[in-house]
Amino acid sequence: MIKVNLLNSVTERQGGAVVAVDRKLSSPMSRLLVMSIATALLLATVIGIDVISSQMSKSKAEADLVEEKRIEQELAAVLKEQKELEQKNSKHRQAHRNDQKIARYTSRTECRFGSDA
Repeated sequence: MIKVNLLNSVTERQGGAVVAVDRKLSSPMSRLLVMSIATALLLATVIGIDVISSQMSKSKAEADLVEEKRIEQELAAVLKEQKELEQKNSKHRQAHRNDQKIARYTSRTECRFGSDA
């Protein structure tokens, strides 16, 4: 009678691919070559991702700069208008103060001359 161990045969079939790859890469030079290629691919991927993210950040920064310059121009116009209004308002206040001073002076002089008369 022949005894067949089914577990060993199944295990050997699954490990067949691994064993074949291990045989191909058994030489140190081939392992170095495969690891170098894998490292180069990973490095190229990381550099590519870095370049793309840098370009995206740069374009976003340029768009933000354009927006900031537009806001700066609007703010400069508002500040200029505010300054002009403050100048007009200060002239109006000065004229009003002068009018009040004149009114006080005339009322004082009228009181003085009115009480003397």
